Formats: sequence, C-alpha cells, structure tokens
Amino acid sequence: SPGQTDATERANIEVKEDKSGLVVLPNTTSLSDVVRALNAVGATPTDLLAILQAMKAAGALKAELEVI
Repeated sequence: SPGQTDATERANIEVKEDKSGLVVLPNTTSLSDVVRALNAVGATPTDLLAILQAMKAAGALKAELEVI
C-alpha cells in the first residue's frame, strides 16, 4: 500500500489482567468437569478452546478435539 510509517519516541502500553481464581482438578476429572470449572471462573468460549488445545498439545487431554 502507499501508506507512510511514522516513528514515535515513546509508546505507553498498559496491560491489565483480571484476577481469576485458580482451578485445581484431580487427575480423574472428566472433560465436562473441566469445562464447568473454567466457566465458573469466567472463561470465554475462545478461552476454553485455547485451554483445551493447550491441554491436548501437552498430553494432558485424552480426547479428540473437533472444531466446527
């Protein structure tokens, strides 16, 4: 594109994180228990998907994820 880039001397970036509760579940917990606990601490559907994909990649989820 024929745009123009402007440089700035300083950029102030502020990151805020909500204080969520920590969820500890036993090894024998079902997938529905995991989803229920994450919903209870305010996880969004996008958060749930990312968490489940990370669990699967780490080998902590013995299930197939199908995103449709």
